[in-house]
Formats: sequence, structure tokens, C-alpha cells
Amino acid sequence: MFDHNKAAVEQDKDKSSKMKDEIFEKAWNFEAHLRSCLHCCLFPDSYEFEKQTMVQLWVAEGFFEPEGDRMEDRARAHFDNLLEKEYVVATEFDSFGAPVKYKVTDAMHRFLQIAPQVGVSYLKVEETDQLGSVSEQMQHLFLISKNIKPTSFKILSRFKHLHTLVLLCEHGSSMGRVPQDLFYSVKQLRSLSLRRSGISEIPISIGSLKSLRYFDVSGTPIKCLPESIVRLQNLQTLKLDGCANLVGLPLKISKLANLRHLEFDLRGPMPVKMGNLTNLQTLRAFPVGTEDGCHIVELKHLVNLRESFCISRLENVLSSHEAKEAAMTNKKYIRELELRWGYRCSGSSKSEEEILDFLKPTACLQKLRILFYNGSIFPSWINNGSYLCNIVNLTLHSCRNCLVLPSLGGLPSLKVLYIVEFSEVRFIDNHFRRSYGNEVDHAFQS
Repeated sequence: MFDHNKAAVEQDKDKSSKMKDEIFEKAWNFEAHLRSCLHCCLFPDSYEFEKQTMVQLWVAEGFFEPEGDRMEDRARAHFDNLLEKEYVVATEFDSFGAPVKYKVTDAMHRFLQIAPQVGVSYLKVEETDQLGSVSEQMQHLFLISKNIKPTSFKILSRFKHLHTLVLLCEHGSSMGRVPQDLFYSVKQLRSLSLRRSGISEIPISIGSLKSLRYFDVSGTPIKCLPESIVRLQNLQTLKLDGCANLVGLPLKISKLANLRHLEFDLRGPMPVKMGNLTNLQTLRAFPVGTEDGCHIVELKHLVNLRESFCISRLENVLSSHEAKEAAMTNKKYIRELELRWGYRCSGSSKSEEEILDFLKPTACLQKLRILFYNGSIFPSWINNGSYLCNIVNLTLHSCRNCLVLPSLGGLPSLKVLYIVEFSEVRFIDNHFRRSYGNEVDHAFQS
């Protein structure tokens, strides 16, 4: 006699198996590895993250090897693929409608069903009390807790094979200090996030994590990082955003030769010899100093800088030769650039004109801000529509000695223009509408 119920169960099993095979096959047809998709599953359904964060975590785990282009570029392409297939969705947008925050969908969490097939273990734990039942072979752990107790750290020290550890304290809770011996136990860690955990001090033993590539302590009350962190020769990403009590970076941070992303809110002087960090892609600002190792020439070999970058305290540039040595035209990945002099500084007008001339940016630039410039004229490159053909947004602010506005009408892509506090400019005529060397019938065509 035919058993309809048994047949239905077998049919469901076949469907489930086919679904897993389909997910597995599609995942490996992506430009990146299946493990990157599994890594996304660590995050809770409601957890919002930035694209850059996920890209950095993927690169830290070695999911993307360099093959003629940068690992981050391949990771971003893979992220866009996941976004297109709705495994990831945008949740927050900026004023221009561009997505800035994302979260994973239920479709992504199905990848956890096939994690054993690729020999990896991923787990989200929502309370420290559950840690006791977790396998010691666990490789990737996301721990969410109202209060991480000292006993929890003792249990964590059992996970000798841990590659990823994300500790997320709920709002209003804090973990205090991390015991010294924890980092001596989990030496295979590649990614460690203590973001907004309330941690007040990083133990010296952090220097024992020789495999660590990603370290995030953003939004914590730490005052400093131990100098032992410079032993982390594999470190790629160091995130210190929102650390309001942070007084500065380790003095010898320039020894971290593999550092690719350094994210922090600058409140003190920049450490010396930053030019040694030739792999840096993310460095939001460089304040020019007067001491050896802090001059603008440190930027010469930082050709991998990308996206947004600010050079401040330009009044400390000693000569136009120094400005030329910074080689700003070679930094082809920078899309937004800010050039800032001191607000109360009154340097030589002629000297600043020469310095700005040699700070000519890459032709790929899309957004430019020049603040507190004391020159009476601007260099010719600023209104060269053939060269700055990609400029969309331009701000000229508080250029107190400028007598004539540059001819900006011929910049073909310019959409947003701010000109603020040009106290010496007495009139604006057709010169303002001219393109580079020619009259234009329709100025500001974009």
C-alpha cells in the first residue's frame, strides 16, 4: 500500500536538498567565496552595518586574494552582487539618496544550513550563559550580551581555533576590562570587534595576537592603545572612530607595514613617519607638522589612499618644493579632497599660491574643498575643465585675500558650488563664466 505521508516527507527532503545544492552552486558562482556569505550570517537580523566594515572583515579572513586588482575592490564587487540578489538590503541613506547602512535578509541566513559542507562553524550567541554549551572547535562567534562577566572571558579562552570574535554589548552595558590571559589563549584570532563594548583599557597582551588583521574598538572610552600593538605585523584594519577619550596613536604605529585602513578622529599630533605605511587606503586626514617625520612629504608614497582625504595645517608647509614632493596627482583613488590652512594664520600670499599650485589633485577627483587659503589668485588647474572634468562638488571658503574668482563656468560636471567669505572680491563679471581659455555659451552646463 502506497504511503502518501511518507512520500510527502521524502519529497520535502528532496526539495530541501535541492535548495541547499542550488544555494551552494550559486554561492560558488559568485565572484567571492561562499564563506563570505556565511560571514554575513554572523550578524543579527536587525544589526545594521556599513559596506566598508563587511569588506574589511572579508579581506581580513582572506576570502579575496589579489589577482591584478586590490582585494577590497573584489570584495566590493561581491557585496554589490549580494545587494543585487537581495541577500543584503540598504536600510539607511544619506541626503543624496546613497545607501550608508545595510542588513542581511532571511535569504542570506539560509547559508548557515550548508556551513558544515565547507568545514566551518559559525554561531550567534545572545547570552553569555549559553557559551558553556558551545563547541571548542568554534571558529566564528558573534556574542550579544547585556553584561559580559569575568566568567564569560574564561569560557571564551577555551576556543583555541577562533578566527572571528565580535562582542556586542547592549545599550547601557559595559564589559570593563579584558583580562590579560584571554589574548594568550585565542592566538588564531584574525578579526576582533569590541565596538561600543564600553571597554576602558586594552591589555598589553593584544600584541600576542600575531594573526590579527582586523581590530575595532570604535565608540569605546579607551584613552590610549598599548605600544605592544605595533607587534601586530599582519594588522590591516584599525578602527578607533568615536573614541572621545583617545589622546593619540601609538608613537611607533608606522611599523604596522601591512596596515590598510586607519579610522580615527584626530585630536592630537600625527605620529612620525606615517609615510612608511605605503599600503594605507583609508586615512581621513593628515595634519602637516613642523617636526621631522611630520612634513607633507610623508604623503609622497601613500599612493593607495582612496575616497575622502583632508590635508590640514597647510601653513606648516615650508616651500612649494615640499608641496610638489607630496605628489597629489599620483593619488588616483582619492575622490574627495579638502585642503585646509589655519583659520587665524596669515602666511605669504605668493608662497601659498605656489604651494596650492603644486597640490594639484588627481583628475579623477569628484569633490574639492579649499579653506582659509591666503593667496590672491587660484592656480590655473582649478578651472581647467579638460583636467577636472569629474568635479561635481566644489567649495571655496574664507579665501580672504582672493581678488578675482576663478573661471569655473567651464567645469563640465560641476553641480554644487559654494563660495563663502571672499571679502576682497568686489565684482563678478563674464570672466567667472569662462572655460579654460575659451568663452562658453552656456556656463555651468551640469
